[in-house]
Amino acid sequence: MLWLLAHAAKLTEMNNDGTTALLVAALNGHLETVQWLLAHGASLTEKDNDGDTALLLAALNGKLETVQWLLSHGARLTEKNNHGNTALLLAAWNGHLETVQWLVSKGAKLTEKNNDGKAALL
Repeated sequence: MLWLLAHAAKLTEMNNDGTTALLVAALNGHLETVQWLLAHGASLTEKDNDGDTALLLAALNGKLETVQWLLSHGARLTEKNNHGNTALLLAAWNGHLETVQWLVSKGAKLTEKNNDGKAALL
């Protein structure tokens, strides 16, 4: 990562889907990379074209340690993407029980619904 940045790569560069290095790192649960990127200018508010944030993408893939760290460092439990999906909904639909349980223990509501009216159990 440092080599790329030293050779003119931009920290906030996006692909055609609006995905940034931070979003990819969170999606894949690379917590140390997430931490480094945020310490060097990336933002927790970065979103891709679907409105997905680092928190939402980490939850989507059940990357609990990354979800926990992001929430303890300013991400919001109530974040939603353009479809109204929250971290809880994305984790539940993808079978990440431990992440779902942890999110509920932090206040996420099992009654949450997205823009299409789909809840965690649907």
